[in-house]
Amino acid sequence: MGVLYDQIRSTALSHLTLRQTLARGLGDPINGLYATNASAPLQKEAGIRQVYKYGLYSYCGYLNDSAGTCSNSTMGNKYLPYNDLLADMSLNYSALTIFIINGTSSFTSQSIGSHTRSASYLILIGTICAFLAFVM
Repeated sequence: MGVLYDQIRSTALSHLTLRQTLARGLGDPINGLYATNASAPLQKEAGIRQVYKYGLYSYCGYLNDSAGTCSNSTMGNKYLPYNDLLADMSLNYSALTIFIINGTSSFTSQSIGSHTRSASYLILIGTICAFLAFVM
């Protein structure tokens, strides 16, 4: 069928790769919204990342599959992605986002954070109890 067809077929493009390719071709459609420095600290209005990954003790923001930075590790870390995104945006974009989304979704709810905090403490207590059961 041709060399181009074989290249397209052999190269599996993920959604992220396709999005980055479009961004390179078109430029940043919203100037200053996205981070350009992978080592920029989180929650300092340095721009939102392409990918966010959350764990029990911290979260990380990545510009691509490998370049990114993580927050400080904290026991009982709350899962509040909306607040994390707002803290990464510059003030003019976060004010607009708050105006549009505020009160329209459970995504902005603080109860998600309290449940995840409780879950991490229960995991800690369960780990201590399991350790004591093995020792005794």
